[in-house]
Amino acid sequence: MMEWVATNDQVIAGIAGIATVITALVAVFTLLRAGLDSAERTRPYVVVEYRIPEYSYRRLELVVRNAGPTAARKLLVAFDPPFENSDFVGDMAGYVARRYREPISTLAPGQALTSNLIADLDNEHENDVPEILKATVTYKSPWWRLGNYKDAFILQRFVYTEQTFTTSSKSVSGRLETVAKNIGGVQKELNGIMKKLSE
Repeated sequence: MMEWVATNDQVIAGIAGIATVITALVAVFTLLRAGLDSAERTRPYVVVEYRIPEYSYRRLELVVRNAGPTAARKLLVAFDPPFENSDFVGDMAGYVARRYREPISTLAPGQALTSNLIADLDNEHENDVPEILKATVTYKSPWWRLGNYKDAFILQRFVYTEQTFTTSSKSVSGRLETVAKNIGGVQKELNGIMKKLSE
């Protein structure tokens, strides 16, 4: 056996060298992958969404927010159909068009830009919200990544306008409704008293 090892020492050294190179390549690949995973976990992530504002009727909020742990830089937000050229341009859409016309230098982690929009399905001419809105966000990526970050969001109006609500009588709006009913009853009684006094 020792004789075989002695005669094949160059072959064994070659195999050991190949094994060393393969191990080094696996280690480099593992480190690169871990670095990319870490970079992906710490990247900014800009989201565009609608929200239903509390205590508001026929309104939606258009929210652009950074859900990632780092700042998004040189943020561009584009809408299709664009607000400035759309048939769905009411009173509020012009503000959105102007707000996102230029790049936003920085959107901090957790920061949200909220815009109010009219979502009046009974009067499409005053409605700011198209049935389907595509929002595309583009923002700066690290130097080593090819291209900028780019994400697209499809916002469907009916998902929000077809939401149903229940109101507890103990909530603020429930209590206001009770007060309004009571005031209506008081008004009715006062009108009756005024009528009797005027006779």
